[in-house]
Amino acid sequence: KAMEEALKASEQRFRAFAEAHPVPLFISEVETGKIIFASPPCAQLLRMSLDEVRSGTTLRFYPDPAHRAELVDRIRRDGHAEGLEVRLRRADGSEFWVALTSQMIAFEGQDAMVTAVVDLTERKRVEAELARQRQSLHQNEKMSALGSLLAGVAHELNNPLSVVVGHASP
Repeated sequence: KAMEEALKASEQRFRAFAEAHPVPLFISEVETGKIIFASPPCAQLLRMSLDEVRSGTTLRFYPDPAHRAELVDRIRRDGHAEGLEVRLRRADGSEFWVALTSQMIAFEGQDAMVTAVVDLTERKRVEAELARQRQSLHQNEKMSALGSLLAGVAHELNNPLSVVVGHASP
């Protein structure tokens, strides 16, 4: 009876830790993608209820099944995957970029993976804005160089023309 109480207390400590952790966390079967555990931040990230997230498989969150296949391949080959950038799908159908970090574990005699999910939406937005600003700066530099070239040509043409105009005037 004491062992059962200790096991129950241990499970409650794990659940409290996992559910309070701010990073979205999944535990799913490697083969089927069946969700064994999903933390509350997963529901917030995917914009669905926690019960909806915990029912079914992770396969529905991948718009491109090749992304999950790549994650599973890395897990099988290396036992872990770090910072794998993939697109996921929310309940409303919108897609967004995340970085997945996964570790292989044995859960009740089956291969499972613990996966932490980091939303990259803001980082991708900033990267796109930086690329746009770089392009704009490049265009401005080209226009500035062209303006300097034209000013130099105009100056070089103006000198001989002023002599011609000076001699042509009465």
